[in-house]
Amino acid sequence: DDVMQGVAEGVHGELEKSIFIGPGGCRMWRGHRHEREGEEEGKIDFGQAAKAMSALGQEHRLKVLDALMSGGKYINELQEELKDITTSTLSSHLDVLEEVGLVVQEKVRGRYLITMPGRTAYQMARQVSRFLEAGEDE
Repeated sequence: DDVMQGVAEGVHGELEKSIFIGPGGCRMWRGHRHEREGEEEGKIDFGQAAKAMSALGQEHRLKVLDALMSGGKYINELQEELKDITTSTLSSHLDVLEEVGLVVQEKVRGRYLITMPGRTAYQMARQVSRFLEAGEDE
């Protein structure tokens, strides 16, 4: 029974990773946004990018994204995992991340899920951290 539950959770987690979950709902992730919407490839929405980067400029928010990388979690699961963040602060951070589209909350079940932009932002933060750590060694 535990084996089947583990397999089911693994499949569900992989589905979450391959589906774009954003404020407008769910859709399969099939390439870059500009390819889908006919935008110029080099054009950047600097305002949107600044909002997302501002949201990432707080250590606790990066920890929230890290916790969600393995799959959706209820707020009580996040609180258990992120003991150094108070409940009200965690809720505030989730609101900021949700506002810029890096996480979403399921309407029915209430779990928090990381979006594809959230995954990309998290990976970007990891790369920046590694780059800066490598620079310190020189």
